[in-house]
Amino acid sequence: MNVALARKRHESFCLHYMGTMNGSQSALAAGYSARNPKNAHIIAWTLLKREDVQARLKELRKATADETIMTIIEIKQVLSQIGRARLKDYQDSNGRFRPLDDDAPNPSAIAEVTYGWDPVKREAYPIRIRLHDAIDAIGELCKLDGAYKKKPMSVTVAPITSVTVVENARTKLAAIMNKLPVRVAGAGDGPTGQEETSG
Repeated sequence: MNVALARKRHESFCLHYMGTMNGSQSALAAGYSARNPKNAHIIAWTLLKREDVQARLKELRKATADETIMTIIEIKQVLSQIGRARLKDYQDSNGRFRPLDDDAPNPSAIAEVTYGWDPVKREAYPIRIRLHDAIDAIGELCKLDGAYKKKPMSVTVAPITSVTVVENARTKLAAIMNKLPVRVAGAGDGPTGQEETSG
């Protein structure tokens, strides 16, 4: 029921608030705090705590709701139609597509229809029907119902030790290189007694 508040200034405040969503401006527009505009926010806060004002604002929101916007229930109904639809729903016992009339099941599920022309009956008939993706619709429906819980991400960051590791590797490599015997082989070097020759 859409009943105005008994106090005219309360009603005026609610009407202005619905337009501006600004409590102080609405209080001033309704005639409050004419002497001291600084108090408008206090008056607005007091009015917004009143049960009758909250009930009236709720009524006004319902009355001004745009009927062209789908409700959650309507969205779920459409997604359910898409999820439930099967091509056989639109075919007769011979596998031919039936004419799509007002009684066609799950009309929201139909994405595209290709028609042929019957010259004898002088009418169009469906020769191909493509449906919306049922899996996508079911997934969206599950998201709306909160079936997919977001898993918290945990990231472990190791302390930065790459500089130390590189420095340690250089020191170890230098120590190994210092222990190795150095031998420069020239072209005229022949095999020593310790070396074997193949041949």
